[in-house]
Amino acid sequence: MELLTQTPEIKAKAIHTLGDNHFYVKSTSESSHMYQVNLSKQCCDCLDWPWVWLCKHITAVAHFFGDLRLLKTEHTVPRET
Repeated sequence: MELLTQTPEIKAKAIHTLGDNHFYVKSTSESSHMYQVNLSKQCCDCLDWPWVWLCKHITAVAHFFGDLRLLKTEHTVPRET
């Protein structure tokens, strides 16, 4: 639930549409840094994303530009064969 409490930190004006469901999201801690979000693939280039798979940047973009109900909250990791 910590993710949902941090998402409101990101305001709509901090999100820039690049087109084709790609966005830049301005960092809340480093004003000069932007994270790239692909809402179609539900991925972000922030440091948290590889560990949590659903970061506050993705949820903020989905909140303002998408549908939060479509976000995958669980991912399956492919098994090695």
